[in-house]
Amino acid sequence: RSNTLTANISTLTALSANVSNTVTANLIVNGDTTVTGNVFSALGKLGEGGGYTLTLPADIAVELAYTGPTRTSNPLSIGLSNGFTITGTSTLISVTANGNFQFSKAGPYILTAVFLGDQNITGLAVGSNVADIHGSDQTYLYDYTTFITQNPTEFIQIPINVTNTALYYYLDITTINATILHQTNQTGGGTYLTIAPHTGGGLATGGPGGTPGTQWISSASNIYFPNAIGVGGAPTPGYNLTVTGQSQMGNVVPTVDNLYNLGTPALRWANLQIGPGTIYMQDQAPPYTQVGISVYNGTLLLDGVQSIRTGNVAFIDPVTNNAATMNVTNKVVTYSNVSAVKANAVIYSDGLTQSNAYIKPTAKVYPTSPTISSVDIDLSTSNAFIHCHCNGSLVLSVSNATPAKQVQLFAYWGGGGSNYIVTGGGWNTTAVNGTNPYYVTKSFCVVTVTSMDSTISNTFMVINNF
Repeated sequence: RSNTLTANISTLTALSANVSNTVTANLIVNGDTTVTGNVFSALGKLGEGGGYTLTLPADIAVELAYTGPTRTSNPLSIGLSNGFTITGTSTLISVTANGNFQFSKAGPYILTAVFLGDQNITGLAVGSNVADIHGSDQTYLYDYTTFITQNPTEFIQIPINVTNTALYYYLDITTINATILHQTNQTGGGTYLTIAPHTGGGLATGGPGGTPGTQWISSASNIYFPNAIGVGGAPTPGYNLTVTGQSQMGNVVPTVDNLYNLGTPALRWANLQIGPGTIYMQDQAPPYTQVGISVYNGTLLLDGVQSIRTGNVAFIDPVTNNAATMNVTNKVVTYSNVSAVKANAVIYSDGLTQSNAYIKPTAKVYPTSPTISSVDIDLSTSNAFIHCHCNGSLVLSVSNATPAKQVQLFAYWGGGGSNYIVTGGGWNTTAVNGTNPYYVTKSFCVVTVTSMDSTISNTFMVINNF
């Protein structure tokens, strides 16, 4: 008869020592029990273990045989990609993408199997390899030969002692020309396997990684999770996949071209870190070429760009750290906060360059008769080109002399004698006949005013005689 303890463990405050493992009676606890450490029994540590059942929802082809030092064998990949359905959970065992086993803890495990092929299955072997692939040396850890005349095979059970958790454990089968493994739900017994720790745990119900089995759905050789998955976040994921904190991954490739976005106007990424490489954008117009954006030696490269369209352009002065802007309004370029614009050669629409550019003079040609005795040169609007006929003296007057512009005056005297030029309009030199150094001795001359500034009474005049 077993002893019965009806009080909650939490009320036994006087019980401070460990429960002796020499107690032979059963322990029955009617109240709640809270354990913060591990609980061990004759089966091992409770809550550790679990296992998998591997079944075939449809027939699969036997993999191509290979010949090793022992015999000819066929690899047996028991993963999802080879058509198997995996149910159960395990904290110690995992099935790799290539259909091999890996163990997180050394110790004994038990592998059971039944096979049904279109021809007899004669053996099952377990080997190990440092890579997640089948080995070809056939140095099997366990090699089981079944009763070769029985198909399906009898119940095969192989204990596996795992000593190295870094290795991958693969399965091989030997057959008599078998080409097909039949599905589990087959009249007379089909193909299935189970694997679990040899002590403790046992098979559990559920999906991979301990997720409740009702969440996982198998379809043919595929298995999928129809609800949302959360990693590192709240128990209720907000999206199909919610990842809290940092995540690491390889290439991220969408399933459909030019459809999905990275972020939204309301949910944006804060920063985008790009390594030494190129950002490619495809042109929206034919021939749909790509433009590459990259940086080399501190220079931003826009490869394949034919033109740039933008609004105002701001330049940061590296000396003063002030911004100078350039903008265009009604086809007029305006520079702000710019003291000078320097260029090697600015070419204007008429072909003139900045080094020799001038405003074309405005022509004013007076008639031959009657002759004139005075001419006013207005420098406010344009350069002047004047052709006049005179008799006797000619008085030159200059108005609006600032800013100064170039003036050319062609004067023709119709008579002989002492003809002369008199300056006026604020000039500081008066030309008088006989004393004027610019005395006209020819009947035709050119007076060129190249610089004028009446504010300081500065005059510069050139008279070219012809």
